[in-house]
Amino acid sequence: MTEQILWRLAGSLIWVMAVAILLVKTHQSARLLYRLQALGEAGLLAVIALDHEPLLWIDVIMVLLIKEIAIPKILGPQKGMIARDYGAKGTVGMTFLLFVAAAFTLGGLALGQVPGLLHPLVAGVLLGAWFVSFMHLSSRYETWSMSWALLSLDTISGALAVAVAGPIPEFAGVGIDVGALVVAVLLALLTRTIASTLHTTDVRDVEELIG
Repeated sequence: MTEQILWRLAGSLIWVMAVAILLVKTHQSARLLYRLQALGEAGLLAVIALDHEPLLWIDVIMVLLIKEIAIPKILGPQKGMIARDYGAKGTVGMTFLLFVAAAFTLGGLALGQVPGLLHPLVAGVLLGAWFVSFMHLSSRYETWSMSWALLSLDTISGALAVAVAGPIPEFAGVGIDVGALVVAVLLALLTRTIASTLHTTDVRDVEELIG
């Protein structure tokens, strides 16, 4: 019973942070929320490590090192235009996005009822978070916001894989986390280059400049 409660708390934290990252309007806020979301992923792995797979503590440690420390540090010290940017440059308002996020979450919960899943409720919540992150990529246009959306999607995908199929081999999990670190480096370089070279944080401006 305690394990189920911990699973649900961790899954809910991941979902709440996915929605919050979609809605926040500053780079620093998104950075903080991403770190909280990573705690949810580490929590899911820690529950499994406590009860079934001691070697998964390697993954827990790697998640904390990479997603709590390394990635926020890489994307954290953004200066100039990115640090000052006040976001929400989208085609629709935040209230509408919140309603759509709720609809996607209900859809995820429905899909999570497929027979045979280890944790159907948690899987449904994480599917909802996964859909929300995909929506984020097409509804927000700030380069820094889209970067955090991609990293959030990686975290959700890792947690969802565990919720649906059970624990993955510990060294495979380490490889996935290292992959997220590489992506973070590339995203940081890209956002800084766009801001410094093209003087914009809006990808629509980039398309106009290229065109």
